Amino acid sequence: MPSMLDVVVVGAGPNGLTAAVELARRGFSVAVFEARDTVGGGARTQELTLPGFRHDPCSAAHPLGINSPAFRAMPLERYGLQWLHAERPMAHPFTDGTAAVLSRSVAETAASFGPRDAGTYRRLVEPFLSRWDTLAQDFMSLPLTALPRDPVTLARFGLVGLPPSTWLTRRFRDERAKALFAGLVAHVIAPLDGIATGAVGLVFALAAHARGWPVARGGSQSISDALTAYLKDLGGTVHTDYEVKRLDDLPPARAYVFDTSPTALARIAGFGRYYEGYRYGASVFKIDYALDGPVPWTAKEARTAGTVQIGASSAEIGTALRAASREGRAPDPPFLITVQPSVVDPSRAPDGKQVFWAYGHVPNGWTGDLTDAMERQLERFAPGFRDRVLARATAGPPELAAHNANYVGGDIACGAASGLQLLLRPRLSLFPYSTPTRPSSSAPRPPRRDPACTVCRATTRPRPSGGDCAVHDGGRACSGAGTAPVHGPRPGRLDGNRRGAAAGARGSAAAEQTAASGPLASERAAAASVSPSCRALSARRAAGRRGPGAQPEAWAGTEAGFIGGSPNSLPPRPTNPPAVRDRGPVAPAVPVARDRARGRARGPAPGRAAGPSVPARGWAGAVSGRSVEYASAPPSMGADGTVSPCRPTGWCPWVSIAGGARLGADRSSPLRLFLHTRCGRGRAWNSERMTLQARTQTSYWLETAPPGAPAPVPAGDTTVDVAVVGAGIAGLSAAWELTRRGRSVAVLEAGRIAAGVTGHTTAKLTALHTLVYDRLRRTRGTDAARLYARSQTDAIRRAAEIVDELGIDCEWEEAAAYTYVRDGARADEVRAEAAAAREAGLPAEYVTETELPFPVAGAVRVTGQAQFHPRKYLLALADEIRRRGGLMHERTRVVDLTEGEPCVLTTENGARITADAVVVATHYPVFDRALLFTRLSPRRELVVAAPIAEERAPRGMYITPEENTRSMRTAPYGEGKRLLIVTGEHFTPGAGDDVEERFERLAEWAARHFGDLTFTHRWATQDNDSTDSVPLVGPLHPGSRHTYVATGFGGWG
Repeated sequence: MPSMLDVVVVGAGPNGLTAAVELARRGFSVAVFEARDTVGGGARTQELTLPGFRHDPCSAAHPLGINSPAFRAMPLERYGLQWLHAERPMAHPFTDGTAAVLSRSVAETAASFGPRDAGTYRRLVEPFLSRWDTLAQDFMSLPLTALPRDPVTLARFGLVGLPPSTWLTRRFRDERAKALFAGLVAHVIAPLDGIATGAVGLVFALAAHARGWPVARGGSQSISDALTAYLKDLGGTVHTDYEVKRLDDLPPARAYVFDTSPTALARIAGFGRYYEGYRYGASVFKIDYALDGPVPWTAKEARTAGTVQIGASSAEIGTALRAASREGRAPDPPFLITVQPSVVDPSRAPDGKQVFWAYGHVPNGWTGDLTDAMERQLERFAPGFRDRVLARATAGPPELAAHNANYVGGDIACGAASGLQLLLRPRLSLFPYSTPTRPSSSAPRPPRRDPACTVCRATTRPRPSGGDCAVHDGGRACSGAGTAPVHGPRPGRLDGNRRGAAAGARGSAAAEQTAASGPLASERAAAASVSPSCRALSARRAAGRRGPGAQPEAWAGTEAGFIGGSPNSLPPRPTNPPAVRDRGPVAPAVPVARDRARGRARGPAPGRAAGPSVPARGWAGAVSGRSVEYASAPPSMGADGTVSPCRPTGWCPWVSIAGGARLGADRSSPLRLFLHTRCGRGRAWNSERMTLQARTQTSYWLETAPPGAPAPVPAGDTTVDVAVVGAGIAGLSAAWELTRRGRSVAVLEAGRIAAGVTGHTTAKLTALHTLVYDRLRRTRGTDAARLYARSQTDAIRRAAEIVDELGIDCEWEEAAAYTYVRDGARADEVRAEAAAAREAGLPAEYVTETELPFPVAGAVRVTGQAQFHPRKYLLALADEIRRRGGLMHERTRVVDLTEGEPCVLTTENGARITADAVVVATHYPVFDRALLFTRLSPRRELVVAAPIAEERAPRGMYITPEENTRSMRTAPYGEGKRLLIVTGEHFTPGAGDDVEERFERLAEWAARHFGDLTFTHRWATQDNDSTDSVPLVGPLHPGSRHTYVATGFGGWG
């Protein structure tokens, strides 16, 4: 552990672990401390009843975990997390043997309500479903201080959702819709007539329609285990069996994040009665069952549902909630929320047996036994249920509190979800997350606010995910790191006046059945997409506390800028601005000394003023509200450390700038920063850290292909049958097939032909896509997996036919494809993938021997696959398209699309292309009128290449989901040699990752396994993963008649 950590996280529940991962992804050093002997918090799995029956003591179904943009940006499936979906996300049976359902399909859900309410329900949810991801991110904005991304939709949602749910359900005429919606509200243990409870029900319904209500394969513990494994791969550490009783128990750090209740934070940090007004809510009585078979539901819809709500009517549900929340008595009959993991996960119980999860609401601290009342209620809807019970494990409020100290009085939501506390928690304040800057026995309100310490727990206002606070906490903790002095606190204590904590970033009912499963916010919520007003506020809040007129110190930070200075005003702009500038001249090159071992810019080179150590990543200086220009590419650095100017190409609305090695002390030596175009964060470009001595940073495919025939920009207006936007393999393949069928085609490419994603691929043509078939078989069915496999196999066969037909010299080679694992614990995953791929129609087999120079635990092998030189192939295809009369235009950026009959495309130089149909094949779709970006997650990977003796070169194509992805293939490379191409170090663009370190790790891995290598090439590639692992190909949007899109190939286009 380093002598000074950036961030310490207390509590290894899903919130704390997610905050730790987000911080580690941004390059911060992070350590997590957990009082229990295992990680997990509200996301654990244990054998509570009989051997072989694996139960989730708290959270079980995770509709808001799978909907989390942050979770979707993490490669958690590579660490064992698999979401399993039942046929129906949720069912709500009635005593007459029928049921209403909450389905992925809005139409099916509406139909289950009956004809009188079907239209009402569709009109209620459909306007928000198309904007769900943006709407969910807006829930994560700081209350009262941030501008929403979509203010119109958020305002409409507020008008519908802010009133009590009893108002909203007046829209429905029949009991089926009213009862199901009332049950949704009950998931946060809130009375139905409370403020904003309508929004609670809507959020759960929208989450189900967007991505379902899954369970985690093997139990909720797999969520925590995946987060932990990913954190460790990022360099973070986790310490269990370490109870924190006071801050002095923790190692020195620049920021502290608490995954605890606010009262626990107050006790540990010495904040006295600061949170004495915080109210805890009702509890639950939980029963985990080992069953001899499935639950004998009368309603057939409930038999295949993952979650089942039990309440005969909305009135019965409301009475039960009032009894537990307001009247201090146990309801009879109780409203029950139940989960059936064994419906989709047979691994949770021995063959033929099932686990079953159920709870009813009871008052906080209640000591009675609700078992009989719960089972009588179950018998109403599943006669004979008791006969199926082999064993049961019960837990009332005292047992829940003993299991998790944060469940005060058994409140698994960590705070009452009623009144204003539903929206502003843990304090009713403009800054509800602020805390005292020093301990106090009373401290009714703090003299200052300081985000150097954050609690990430479900103590903040409920959000659309149990762990949704975690990403925001990550961002706040980054901010907190920025507000700690560079030298840090002295060992064992925090630094004087800067001791503080910001209690509660974001959360939902984290331990509620649907709410302990990860953050609902993307990294953009903690980075550049934060609105300018929010950034300005963050900068003000993070400004130094030394008083007006004091010289600001250099502080670390990652968002809008964190430096010392007056807390009441933004700090002044540096007198000598660096490369990031206000439309002024570019600053001259500046010599900067480098500390290679620590990756830090040590201030000016010899002869210049000295200053403290400045981290090479995540640095921010003075903030300006004016637009500032940023560099779209990193500056170069000479051997002497001189940073050369780079060409500014764009405008960023709010960017931080650094004024020197010691800001405010010596502004005469501006430090040149590279600002990432997505994050808006400053990054000192440290080329010296890259020990990989590659001859070129150009893709091997681009360097070794012929230049190709000229493809000039269009000289004037053109009319064709079809216009194709994008000249990668998707666009040119479409254009080729169209020209063969006699259509006139124009291909418009903003750059060069096959020089985008296709020109930076590893150029495998295979139907084996890591571990996709088992996932498709489980989530979408065998027919979907077969269709996926057939489409991939047909594409490979078609490419081979084109190579033969046109005689293309593109180094085409047949090769077997392998997905392997080295960890024996994951061999079953590969074995299942082999079986699923075989069932899908591929020639797949499970093997344990490969040509790799290291042993594997197991691998899927699919024969008859291919590899080739993609740019040589596509240049030949482009020539043939021209020969058949097609038009090819490079460096032709399309800036507008008018859909109609015909469609009209307008280019950057004003040319107009009129076409009967348009195909958009631009990797990330331009003209995204269907909000496809909400269903795509960008992923970047790095590539290194080195010649290797032919006898040492593996002939197959290999990939593993382990080790942050490693992919290998070889290509022809002269006499007696092959070019070894290794891909890996998968990360999210703009996450603040140190790319140079990643290149070094990748090269070191290759050299360790394949011997001494001289790397000749390195490059990066970027892909889009769709949310369901299936590419998005078809009409550009639901109303399209003549525009089409192809995207989301996940690296397998």
